[in-house]
Amino acid sequence: MTELFLRRKINIPDLIRIKRYQHLPEFGPNILFFSGGSALNKLSRELKNYTYNSSHLITTFDSGGSSAKLRDAFDMPAIGDLRSRLMALADDSRRLN
Repeated sequence: MTELFLRRKINIPDLIRIKRYQHLPEFGPNILFFSGGSALNKLSRELKNYTYNSSHLITTFDSGGSSAKLRDAFDMPAIGDLRSRLMALADDSRRLN
């Protein structure tokens, strides 16, 4: 058996890929997020400019903030975190005045 070693120099961040993803976010990388609360909303707002291929698993059983109040008041899972993330990922190219 012959061993083959390949070496490749890469620049991080790869500016060519970044520019490509900015112009064609539908071909951006696949990213999976596990989070609760509003922890990644700001990051999600930025990343949607580079990829449309992100999946977000968000728990509605977060124990802090408004989630706990909603669960207590309505005896149901709080959906505020889900709503917040959906708003972060929404298309904001057309804003209403």
